Amino acid sequence: MTNAWAFFEGAFLRVLNVSWQAALLILLIVIVQRLLRGRINATVRHAMWGLVLVRLLLLWSVPAPFSLYNAVQGTVELFASNEEATPQPLLYVDGTLVPAASAESALAAKASSSTPARVVPAPEALSPAQDGPWHFAMPSLWLIGAGVWLAGAVTVVTTMIMQGRSLAKRVARQRLVVEPKVLEQIEDCKQRMGVNTWLAVVVTPCVEGPALLGAIRPRLLLPPALLESAPSEHLRYVFLHELAHLKRGDILIGWLVNVLLAVHWFNPLLWWARNRVAADRELACDAHVLSVLDSEERRGYGHALLDQFQKFRPPAWSPGLAGVLEGKTNMERRIAMVTRFSESSRWSKAFAVCVLALFGVIVLTDAQEPPADVSITPDDVFTFVADNGGRMIAGTITNSSPKDLEVAISFYEGDPDAGGKKINTGALVVPAGGKATEAISWAANPGTYTIYAQIDPENAIAESDEANNRVKQEVTVAGGGARRRGGIGMGAPGQAGMALPPAAGGRRSAQDLGEMATLPPGRGGIAVREKGFTNPPKNLDEAFKQIGLAFKMYSAETQGERFPLLCSEPGLLMADLNVQTLGADGKPGRSLKTLLGEFTGGVEEYFDIKRCAYLGFALVSDDEVVNFAEAYTKELARAGGDINQDLPNPLGTLGPEKFYRLREGIERFFITDINNPAAPALAQSQIPLLIEWPDQNKPKGGHVLFMDGHVEFMEFPGKFPMTEATINTLRQLAKLPPIGAAKM
Repeated sequence: MTNAWAFFEGAFLRVLNVSWQAALLILLIVIVQRLLRGRINATVRHAMWGLVLVRLLLLWSVPAPFSLYNAVQGTVELFASNEEATPQPLLYVDGTLVPAASAESALAAKASSSTPARVVPAPEALSPAQDGPWHFAMPSLWLIGAGVWLAGAVTVVTTMIMQGRSLAKRVARQRLVVEPKVLEQIEDCKQRMGVNTWLAVVVTPCVEGPALLGAIRPRLLLPPALLESAPSEHLRYVFLHELAHLKRGDILIGWLVNVLLAVHWFNPLLWWARNRVAADRELACDAHVLSVLDSEERRGYGHALLDQFQKFRPPAWSPGLAGVLEGKTNMERRIAMVTRFSESSRWSKAFAVCVLALFGVIVLTDAQEPPADVSITPDDVFTFVADNGGRMIAGTITNSSPKDLEVAISFYEGDPDAGGKKINTGALVVPAGGKATEAISWAANPGTYTIYAQIDPENAIAESDEANNRVKQEVTVAGGGARRRGGIGMGAPGQAGMALPPAAGGRRSAQDLGEMATLPPGRGGIAVREKGFTNPPKNLDEAFKQIGLAFKMYSAETQGERFPLLCSEPGLLMADLNVQTLGADGKPGRSLKTLLGEFTGGVEEYFDIKRCAYLGFALVSDDEVVNFAEAYTKELARAGGDINQDLPNPLGTLGPEKFYRLREGIERFFITDINNPAAPALAQSQIPLLIEWPDQNKPKGGHVLFMDGHVEFMEFPGKFPMTEATINTLRQLAKLPPIGAAKM
């Protein structure tokens, strides 16, 4: 589903949510009006319906503990985007969602205490084109419902507009009243009501009773018989009533009611409420007129209403039309109100204001979301073997919250508080009220391990109970059986990459990584040897691969799995060879220089700013490099500036929010297709680490080491990062002269 369709479906669900809230509010208003009958005047009764309009307009509002909807939140769960009673199992492998069939196979490993080798596709074995639940899926029921809703709304709006235009066209062909006596009476009434708006009087057979039409160019519509037979005093009362509609803005409010009714056309309670709103509107207009009349005139106003009711009929409904007459029941209410009318006291007005304010506070706020709670049990931690022989450690997370949550989970060999070794951290989206499993590559030798699983390790989720966030489980890895390796294939298909060997303890140590050697020319990547290193690199391509391996070794021994630090000297875009790694226990380890020294042939010579540049940050476009250069310069100029942290983007919303230091897992920020299992490897293959200056080679171009370990010779100028913009921006930071394509 595209983002547009997802937004469309989400908007429909939000409309449904607001609609039932408005329906509940309508019932509450009816109850309160009955309880306070005689204590609130007609104006307040009509104003209470304004809260329904505001509620319908507020698709989102502020959650509050005193909201009316807190009382029904736990019992009314009408609308959720997941219509399946039994959801498909969700399995994330190294942060990537895999198809449901694969998830079922992998999760079956939990059923056996001996954790046999279950065959499931590993991340690199999955093809982006492989069928899954997101390929050729039928639209959800909610999306279909959204389409029906939109079609209905368009139909209702179109009908209303056509009715309004039809009446306006017929009225436009009728003559205006020009009799001086009538116009003078209108002006007297306007002055008495405090109305300065221009108002035309039209005699037309289009209406069977007096009515006001239009808000921008209002016209008072009168049936021909009214001018011919009605006494002058009765005409005056008709004019006063319609001017009250004009002054109160009832036509504009009526259009708003009709538009909202078109949006919520499926809600029968709103159609019923429209008639109640119209009835209370007429009562409020009567009260407004009576407030400017004396006691004798009030009796005359009541007689005029009865006379009009007997001789004329209410006009047919049309948007933008407000009449004087109504049905028999409502007319009886109006006459009763006229006979009992009295000016509201100061205390009754204050009481009315308090009622409206209290109502507004409890009905215009949203229910508070219940506290989130994610949990894991010892039985939720298990291990299995992928079809490529890679050992996986997995944990199933339960989300008891009413909304989907992105949850991080970390695995350790041993108690992390007692120095246990971290295997890795993964992140996944757990559906509301459901479960999802994260499986992480684990290089484990045969044996029994005490695995600790910690969910939400950074306490990013405000939970009602955090005691169920950490568990431990004894896991046995059987000997023999399936072929095992690290389970991580770094390198996009068709590119040279690294395949890491298993390591006891779950984390690859530098010693484990050191048992790798360069493959023969033409094969690329790093291969396993029994021990020792290869001969000196024969060319820069091999040297860059060895440097990439050293970077991975450095990351494996460093907190946060960060890549080497940049030199603090301004403009020296090179890894600092002397900074030591910092392990999980806080103790310093080996320096990058020491790690590089384990390779024969001295690859240190390539750490020369005149030969190449080390980025140290995840940058994937020319624009990001240019903006990073500005952020880098500003941070260096700042007192106590630290260029080895994530740097904020100086352009704010233009581009990424910040520039991230290189570290394992950073590629997740650059994944554009979450349904593509190969997306993480593809993202790593696009993040450059080390760039050779293109003036070092003929033909023009330079070698580039990418995060996944592959090395590529790229022509200059060409695609990123071997572009004039990126190369010359970096050279400007390094205080080197620019390189032009013509000079090569």
